Amino acid sequence: MSPTAPSQLGSLLLGTWISAAGAGGSGSSSGFPSASDCTELEWTITEQNGSTYAGQFKATCTQGIELVGTATGILVDDVLDIDASGTATLHGVTSCAFNLTGTARLQGETIRVDYSGNTCLGSVSGSELLERS
Repeated sequence: MSPTAPSQLGSLLLGTWISAAGAGGSGSSSGFPSASDCTELEWTITEQNGSTYAGQFKATCTQGIELVGTATGILVDDVLDIDASGTATLHGVTSCAFNLTGTARLQGETIRVDYSGNTCLGSVSGSELLERS
């Protein structure tokens, strides 16, 4: 598949998205908090250049872990293929780099993000439902 021209879906992606109330995640991990262990997940898509998108994300997770990173994505048909990286910080002291890949699909008024990746603390994968802030 090759990148597609921006569609109506593309313009709908711009903005800030947060964890959907009561939706919960379905993450799983080995040594790293899953999406269901994180709160205040926020994904802000700030840039669109053709079929390429970019933005920032952050989350607060159990055991005092905070995630901060950037993500880029390419819109292929109606799926945004995502590459993300950033830093996980434990209690503001210990930092750990991470890399994730995933897909985002608009589902009505929400976005379902399915992801997997690696951190220095282990692998992580899951799914999160986001709603516009």
